[in-house]
Amino acid sequence: MDRKIVVPAAVFLGFGAVYGYLTAYLSVRTLPNTPGPSFFPWILTACLIFLSSALLIQEYRASKSGRPSVPEEAKPKVSRPAGLFLFVPYLIALPFVGFLAASIPFFAGMMIASGERNKTMIAAASIAIPLFLYLLFQHVFQIPMPKGSMVDW
Repeated sequence: MDRKIVVPAAVFLGFGAVYGYLTAYLSVRTLPNTPGPSFFPWILTACLIFLSSALLIQEYRASKSGRPSVPEEAKPKVSRPAGLFLFVPYLIALPFVGFLAASIPFFAGMMIASGERNKTMIAAASIAIPLFLYLLFQHVFQIPMPKGSMVDW
């Protein structure tokens, strides 16, 4: 098994367990029909443990079959400085133009930097993912997303 995959997955699995334990006894101070402060740590814990476990299982199955878990052609082509170069303007633009307007070009840029060349996939995913996240947090979790000071809607 590849240590570059197993070690981070095990660390994140342990971090998820510790984080879940530490946040298990948060007080429930909430308004009726709203998720309280103790709800979101459990969402984060469940996602972190699920994804880390999936990564470990995937690596175990790949090592058992003798093939690499991540083929060479599927490895990301983005460098850390390129991701940081895209992330800094995104964080600067977020309070001014809002979540949706800042996230669509950010997702498109990250997909291009990661090696995606299918323009239809880039356009569809860079619109669908931020829109889904906006609707999820704004309407399901009732967490206001940044609207931006330049946009009045």
